[in-house]
Amino acid sequence: MEAAEQAWRPLGELLLSKNLIARTELDQALSEQEETGKLLGAILVDRGYISGPALAIALAEQYGVELDQQQGFGTGLWAEIERRHRSERGIEESDEPKVEATVLKLEPPQPSLEAVPDPEPQLERLEDENRRLQDEIERLHAEFTQLRVIEPEPDPQLERLEQENGLLQVEVARVCAELAELRAIEPEPDPQLELLEEENRRLGDEIERLHTEFTQTPVMEPEPDPQLERLEEENRRLQDEIELLHAESSRLRIRIRIRIPSPSCRRHTFCSCRHRRSTC
Repeated sequence: MEAAEQAWRPLGELLLSKNLIARTELDQALSEQEETGKLLGAILVDRGYISGPALAIALAEQYGVELDQQQGFGTGLWAEIERRHRSERGIEESDEPKVEATVLKLEPPQPSLEAVPDPEPQLERLEDENRRLQDEIERLHAEFTQLRVIEPEPDPQLERLEQENGLLQVEVARVCAELAELRAIEPEPDPQLELLEEENRRLGDEIERLHTEFTQTPVMEPEPDPQLERLEEENRRLQDEIELLHAESSRLRIRIRIRIPSPSCRRHTFCSCRHRRSTC
């Protein structure tokens, strides 16, 4: 037993070395253990990371208790676990009666020496084996139930969220009540506001009346002004004269350009004037 205690390894490290759980699963179980204080093995079984029989084998190896593969849990495993827990809590072994570790081993049935066994003894052997297996299943089921029936501790985060939710509901109810009170209070009439509304109504009525009069008033045709007609006629006459003068001016300019000789022809005409008359 002393050699087993010297080779004792933490349960998580032991399960990782045997590839029974993954590193992420161990980290999650350790986090839950820090929050709840539950046993690591119980957390791993509750989360479904490892089966109960596999955990039992690992615990037996961890505490150095001999465990028969066919028998499952033995009283020696529970006694060793209890002894370790009591030593961690500082309780001396002399204070409590010691429980000797015992291991129950079932020897496999001896093969029959007869060449051809009788059908009835073989049937009895099978029935005995069946009863033994049924008893083992019931015992393991009871032990697994003891491991799984662990009172869950209250989650502080869940309690905090529920408390905050209750406070928010109270605040919402208070705000709704205040809004209802504000809506129920009728505002006092403002004299200045009433005067402005009355002036606005009066101006609206005046605008509507003027619009009605404007639409009902017939459109009067303006009477002709003799002086205006005379001025317009005089204006048209002057425009015609200006156009005639422009046309006459253009015609005279064309005639002047035709009659004025070039400089060379002018010198020739001057020279010939002294002797004879010539044309260019």
